[in-house]
Amino acid sequence: MEKVFWSRLSLAEQNFLLEISIFPQFTLAQAAGFSGLGLDETEKLLMDSRYFVHYEPDSRCFYLHAQLRRLLEGHFAKLSEERQREIYLRGGELAAKAKDRLHTLLFYYASGAWERIYAMPLTSYDIADIVDEHTRPMILELVESAPPELKRAYPKALIPMAFALFFLGENEKLLAMQGEIEGHISQSTLPQEEKDALRGEMELLLSFLEYNRIEDMSTRHRRALELLGGPARLISVKSTWTFGSPSVLYMFWRESGRLEEELDQMDQCMPWYYQLTGGHGSGAEYIMRAEAHFQRGELDEAEQLCHRALFAADLKRQNSICQCVLFLLCRIAVQRGDTAALEETRQAIRDRARQNTEDLCRYTLDLAEGFLSVLLGRWTDIPTWLLEGQIDRRRLVIMTQPFAFIIYGRVLLERKDFRKLLGKCEYFLGLSSIFPNLLPQVYARLYMAQALDALGHRDEAIGQVKTALELAVPDQVYMPFVENYPGIRAIFPLSVEWESPRGAIARLYRDWEAARGGAAAAFTPRERDILRYLKQDLTNGEIAQRLYISPNTVRNTVSVMLKKRGMASREQLKALPEE
Repeated sequence: MEKVFWSRLSLAEQNFLLEISIFPQFTLAQAAGFSGLGLDETEKLLMDSRYFVHYEPDSRCFYLHAQLRRLLEGHFAKLSEERQREIYLRGGELAAKAKDRLHTLLFYYASGAWERIYAMPLTSYDIADIVDEHTRPMILELVESAPPELKRAYPKALIPMAFALFFLGENEKLLAMQGEIEGHISQSTLPQEEKDALRGEMELLLSFLEYNRIEDMSTRHRRALELLGGPARLISVKSTWTFGSPSVLYMFWRESGRLEEELDQMDQCMPWYYQLTGGHGSGAEYIMRAEAHFQRGELDEAEQLCHRALFAADLKRQNSICQCVLFLLCRIAVQRGDTAALEETRQAIRDRARQNTEDLCRYTLDLAEGFLSVLLGRWTDIPTWLLEGQIDRRRLVIMTQPFAFIIYGRVLLERKDFRKLLGKCEYFLGLSSIFPNLLPQVYARLYMAQALDALGHRDEAIGQVKTALELAVPDQVYMPFVENYPGIRAIFPLSVEWESPRGAIARLYRDWEAARGGAAAAFTPRERDILRYLKQDLTNGEIAQRLYISPNTVRNTVSVMLKKRGMASREQLKALPEE
């Protein structure tokens, strides 16, 4: 490559390729910014067959062949530090012109032009897209090592910088920075009105440290609104409200026995937040209450509130709330056995996901699809990263990770990987206790109960179900039990205390089964026996021996069972709850 390609280029051509190589992909305008030529001339240069440059029509971007990129990385490393900084500075200017926040930040940082970074008008929407584990060292250095005079010159930049710490989970550093920010605001030459506004923005930022305590967050919001006198700049209405979660109830149900109180708090507090942010998260209070109705089996009330939430969210283009609404409508359709409504609404979730380009929501669709696939027993439809339990900060912020475990835990249960499940449950119980989130704690206890029972520890299993009931029953959160009922039916605590909730759970389970195609009553006793042995992965011959019938009878009976449920394979039958 060095001899047949690089050595034959002119110095101008070599410089051009070295400069443009800092972009993973680049537009024609960005290439022209480095070439110093017009657009037509630059395009001809790029399309030169010698250049190993490819064009992607969909994105209208160019990218370098991997071999060429490796060659250029070696030559770029040999450039003087001054020359590298010069290239990065120009790259930052071109990225800023294209409104590419990430590469603007990266290139200005690499060029040492920190003042330009502090001058960037960052909002929550921008921060969510530029902050991750890869940019963590850079963000921390920008916050901790920037000269005091730079911070004093740009006090408005300090709050977005501190918000980046929140996204990185560096809350202690954020709190430590609070006093520094207040000092710079006080010492600045800004008019008092602008100083108050900055203090209002800071109150809004600190409200995120109160997550998920609704009333405490709202106290900060009201104080911020008083100081600002109007909408804040920190929160962009374009940014996600849910941190990537497909459920609002998952986010804010935090204390057993207080769900109704938390719902009332949402009703009272969200209007203040809407004033402060121009409607960010509109519809959140309605969808959370809809989810509470659903958890109690009140499907009609849940559906009605879903449509109210969808209307409110659409008015303000709050796509993350719309995704929560559609996810709940899918769950309602599953409970009712309404296949047509389910497929139509699932497609609507996919369509919404394409509209949401924020990094924080990249995996919201996967969480919704994975959860629904678990409910339907379609294990092969679960996204690969969830099947493999790759739940970390690369994909999900810490607030949303426990929701992913609700899916992965059920996968481990289905695989009968009981010891691994027990170990993972302990970890995610700890993770979901941070804020806390009660819903994944309930699921984890139910999964642990089934694993312990399978391993021969029935008393411990019953104890885990009891713990789950103690968390959920005071708020009538029944659906996790309904979804796991076949696995916990035999280990449900036998005491008067739990008779009423057990009756409600069993009724909801029977409704679900009946809606899924005639379920329990549709299978004969022999069919139910065969289903039980299918779940044990026995062959037709082995099942025949146990039931004293012929393998042909087993085969024919399985065919009838498939027709009853409209299924195509034994694997789908095996995924059905045991009758």
